[in-house]
Parts: sequence; C-alpha cells; structure tokens
Amino acid sequence: MKQRYSYTREIILNTIKISISHPNANSIFNEVAKTIPHISMNTIYRNLGQLVENKTINEIDLGGKAHYCGNLNPHVHLHCSSCNKLSDAEIYYEDFLKCFNSGDFEASDYYVEIKGVCKSCNQKQKIKAMENQVIKRIRISEK
Repeated sequence: MKQRYSYTREIILNTIKISISHPNANSIFNEVAKTIPHISMNTIYRNLGQLVENKTINEIDLGGKAHYCGNLNPHVHLHCSSCNKLSDAEIYYEDFLKCFNSGDFEASDYYVEIKGVCKSCNQKQKIKAMENQVIKRIRISEK
C-alpha cells in the first residue's frame, strides 16, 4: 500500500538508517525528539509499525524487545551476549541460500543471528581474568 509522504516518518526512518546500533523505540524517540520536540511515543510506534509493514525497515526481536534495522542489504546480525550489542556482517546472499537449496527445499529468504562475544567485551573478559589471577597470586603469597 502506497503511503503519502510524512516528515515525521522520514525523520524516524533516517534515524534508523544512520544508526549502527539497531535502536529500540525508546532510543529512536530520544533521537527524533531532538528534531521534533513534541513527538509522542504513540507516533513513534505507529510509524515504526508502518515502516515494518511496508518492509522499509526490519524489526528484530532481541530478548523480547524490538529493535530496528535499516540495512536492507543481505546481511547477518552478530549479537554480543555480554553487552547485547548487535552489528551487521555482510554475506553473499546467493551463495548463502545455495547451501539450503537441495532436495525438497528451496530457500527464498533468511534471518540469521550469530551469538558470541564482541572484541571489546572479549578484551574486558581477558583483562578481568588476568586481574583475578594477580589477586589470587597475591592472596597465596600473603599466606
């Protein structure tokens, strides 16, 4: 269904497209409110629903909370289980789908979320582990 132009919807869409963090509705509201100070959460939710319905953006369920992705190019999501950061990783769409097109099944679309630990959290975990080892050694030497 073709929708008429909406300045508010355009601002919401641009906020999502320039974000690399896959924002939730509250984050989008806070950012859009800088441009449209009297905007309501109802307006944000209504426009997000329309953008998702028209396949202008993707809605991602992240632990029961909706986040939004403006990247419509073929990609997968890398989800850090430590800080909950979600980032995009490009893939070769046709090659990826060929992996599943065999026998009685032909893939036409996909959503992939790969869980792990991002580089920043991984480094923090290594530092924390080293600190714990140092503390343990100090306690042993004090005995």
